[in-house]
Amino acid sequence: MKKRKVSLFLLVASMTITSTAFAAMHQSANGRSWVKNTENWTQLSYFGEAYTLVGGSARISYFRSNKPIGSITAYVTNGSSDYKSITIRDSLNPIAPKTEYSYGF
Repeated sequence: MKKRKVSLFLLVASMTITSTAFAAMHQSANGRSWVKNTENWTQLSYFGEAYTLVGGSARISYFRSNKPIGSITAYVTNGSSDYKSITIRDSLNPIAPKTEYSYGF
């Protein structure tokens, strides 16, 4: 019975650890813009976000083998702020090219 409890605990703990999504957020030096990259817990997609206030811009771009596969730019022409988002699909194939992102303000 004790082995079952330990096994159940380890199973639940491993599911909790593997279900955590990876997120990275970057903010401009003046604090008026930010970009965020979130990897889905299944590792099958990335969700990119860009936000800026008036007078700023924010861009996030995705690449595979140094080739662009998606990009968004948030900038304000009229109004006080802008928000854009993008979803990039990925693969679980271990030999597939790595998906990478870059950002700029």
